[in-house]
Amino acid sequence: MDREGVRGMARIHVEVYGCSANQADFEMVQGLLCGAGHTLVGEPEAADAYVVLTCTVKTPTERKIVKRIRRLSDLGSPLVVAGCMPEAQRGLVEETAPGASMVGPDNLLDIVDVVEAAIEGGRVEALQGGALDRTCLPRIRRNPVIHIAPVASGCLGDCSYCIVRRARGRLSSFPVERIVDDAKRALGEGCREIWVTAEDTAAYRDREI
Repeated sequence: MDREGVRGMARIHVEVYGCSANQADFEMVQGLLCGAGHTLVGEPEAADAYVVLTCTVKTPTERKIVKRIRRLSDLGSPLVVAGCMPEAQRGLVEETAPGASMVGPDNLLDIVDVVEAAIEGGRVEALQGGALDRTCLPRIRRNPVIHIAPVASGCLGDCSYCIVRRARGRLSSFPVERIVDDAKRALGEGCREIWVTAEDTAAYRDREI
């Protein structure tokens, strides 16, 4: 199938695990895929491709995700593993699902191209992107009245026991005016709650402060 044939035709199943920041990324991935003309489906058996947004901070969650990735890989359709695990533990993803494509947390804007390439039979890695401003990106929300609003990404710390820094990089705060615009846009779309989130929320620092 050529790229023009993929556009507007694919049925995509998207799953997410982990924190509220990952939940926000999940909503953005859905928005980007739908904006490209693809259809979201609830059951993987009905999908032309699968996307899993992963968490790798806690061992029990990591084990659960590894099991799920292996299961989806066995179903036969192209698999895209996104989120923290491919960025921080690329080798684990390759070992679990050798044919899977990968998208890192700061490469979300590549998700459409990676999914379409996977459907065409390719295997793509979009990792180690620069800090991505997540404000004002398209969304398909799980709850239409709740907007999860990332204000920063990454962490100032470098703790030996924590993998967040490897997965999300150094702290990058988003411009305050963009955060305000993002909230106003969400309210205009019918949201009634704004959930502020980040990996290191208390360390937020606008560039103008």
